[in-house]
Amino acid sequence: LQHAHSLIRVEADVDHAHVFVSAPPRWSLARTANVLKGYTPRCLREQFPDLRRIYGPDYLWTQAYRVGTAARTSAEVIHHCINDCQGR
Repeated sequence: LQHAHSLIRVEADVDHAHVFVSAPPRWSLARTANVLKGYTPRCLREQFPDLRRIYGPDYLWTQAYRVGTAARTSAEVIHHCINDCQGR
């Protein structure tokens, strides 16, 4: 990720992923999501070359996303929520 972003946790499910990041407050949630969606396909295609064959040049992510802030929520609570959402 770009400067000042920290990838804290990632959990993938069959049709979605949960990503817990720390981002600078001056960045909008949409900008942070777009950085993630732009950066991760390049990394994934480098690590898993078969993705190019399977998906071609198409995007790996849909345009949809759901974000929230954790200003008053502890990291422990967020980790717990991510764990609870797996398999749903």
